[in-house]
Amino acid sequence: MEVITTLIPCMAFNKTILFLGTLVIVNTSCIYSQRVQKQISICLDKNKSNTEYGINTNGYFNTYTLQTLGIYNPETKMYDYSHGKLDTVYWQFILYPNGMCINLINFSTRDEGVGYKSSLDSLEPFLLNISNDKEKREKYYERSRWGVYSVKNDTLNIQNMDNGNNLFSTYNAGETYYKIVDSSRLIRLGSRHFARKDVIWINKNKQPEATFVPFESIPTSEQSWLYTKKWIWCK
Repeated sequence: MEVITTLIPCMAFNKTILFLGTLVIVNTSCIYSQRVQKQISICLDKNKSNTEYGINTNGYFNTYTLQTLGIYNPETKMYDYSHGKLDTVYWQFILYPNGMCINLINFSTRDEGVGYKSSLDSLEPFLLNISNDKEKREKYYERSRWGVYSVKNDTLNIQNMDNGNNLFSTYNAGETYYKIVDSSRLIRLGSRHFARKDVIWINKNKQPEATFVPFESIPTSEQSWLYTKKWIWCK
């Protein structure tokens, strides 16, 4: 009986810890959601199609950014950021006709000792196999940066964010501005993390270009985590 009476309080204690931990996670997610909601100025309109803006949506845009990357150490199999070098990071994003968008920067591949390189060779097969692969669907719909976009005159504004439903997700959300050159070419003007007040504008001679790549088999956006949020829809 001593063993039983000892175990009962322990079990109750463990359940209490589990309950409190759940509360902390839920509360963190709520705080994340509320902070993002206050910053988002674009909403989805079920009665509107963004095809009127004239930007291609039957494919994806390919672009790049310069970023300091760590140098790969083959002995430790780790990256040394104390002696990092400036390298090019290629990434893609998709604009959907319904006003949603997805940032595919986490789909880039990293070569040992080289850095992040274009992931076009692996991206398109990935998109083609989403419907048949549960892990790929989860990565695309639950672990990617989804967002919304709008166009005013010749400026495209994209606002996107990490999934706040994920455990221990960091507050990583912001907006990026592009100049629309034509339906297939965009010039990145600047960006702002939502934790900052001002936009960081890029020098004119260093503004990266985003070029459109036609691709018919773009996955639907209706299964994304952001699509289910009531606060992203226009009232």
